[in-house]
Formats: sequence, C-alpha cells, structure tokens
Amino acid sequence: NIGNYTKSEEIVKAYQNKYGEDEQSMEMATASKILVELQKDKGQFTLNKTTGNTAASELGVAYLSDSKVLLASSKKSSIAVNRIQAWTGGHYYNLYITDTDDQGNLKKLKPLKKEANSKYNDGPACYDSVNGLVYFTRNSYIKGNKTTDSKGTMRLKVYRAKLHKNGL
Repeated sequence: NIGNYTKSEEIVKAYQNKYGEDEQSMEMATASKILVELQKDKGQFTLNKTTGNTAASELGVAYLSDSKVLLASSKKSSIAVNRIQAWTGGHYYNLYITDTDDQGNLKKLKPLKKEANSKYNDGPACYDSVNGLVYFTRNSYIKGNKTTDSKGTMRLKVYRAKLHKNGL
C-alpha cells in the first residue's frame, strides 16, 4: 500500500531475517530511517498533500508559472491504442500540462501536442524559464524510428523543445 512505511519496514526486516542482510535490503532499511528524519518538522517548509494524482503514476513536476505545471504521467493517453510496458505492466509515460488552483491542486491533465509525445516513454521534464525551453527524457525514438544499442536495448536520451506561450 502506498504510504504504508511501517508495513514496508516489516517486509524488509522479514526479508533480512530469512535471507540475510544484502546491499539492497540495507539500502531500503537506511532509506526508511532517512524518511523518518525527513518527516520531522523543522519549521523550514510546509508540506501539503494535493489532489490530482490519477490511478497511474505521475512524476517530474516542472513549474511553468505559479499556476501551470508540466509533468509526466503513465495514464492511458489514447482510447484506440493500448501500449503497455513489459517491465512495469503500466502504460508508457507522456508529458502533460495542467493548471493548479490556489492550494496547488492539479486540475485536468492535458497531453502536450502530438509531436511532443512519442509512442514510448516521454518525461520527466524540467523547465528553463529564462529561455522558455523544456528539457525532457525520452526513449530513443525519432521520427517514427526507434534506435537501439548493440544489445538491442532502446536507451533514454535528453531532448529540448521550445515551449509556446499557451504551454502547448
């Protein structure tokens, strides 16, 4: 269950008891302790839970202005096409733009123009407000052609694009 850190700690401890402490389980146990420390209120920031997440996975929020954000989401982007990633079982990530309300809650996600999203993973992204450029990660898929390395793996690359005034 997302956010159930106590249950996560129990699972890690049970794993360590059964299989011993390996590098991955030690990292998970350490991450849990770091999370507890990070959650302590030091008075420097105010954290608020916001609405707007879908049943899919959203990540890489880039603020374009005080009331507009760009993010990557694995929500299904097309009724006609149902592309599923083999390694996650979820849909591929696409870039979306949305407005926010006064509390920072996300409104309806709108996909960027067709040219901005490929049929594979697009995002996360960051925004350069000085030059109006968006930098984003994408599978190596250019003009309808995917490129792979010598082992046949499609790698990620960083791309940049000019963001139009209306954000699309």
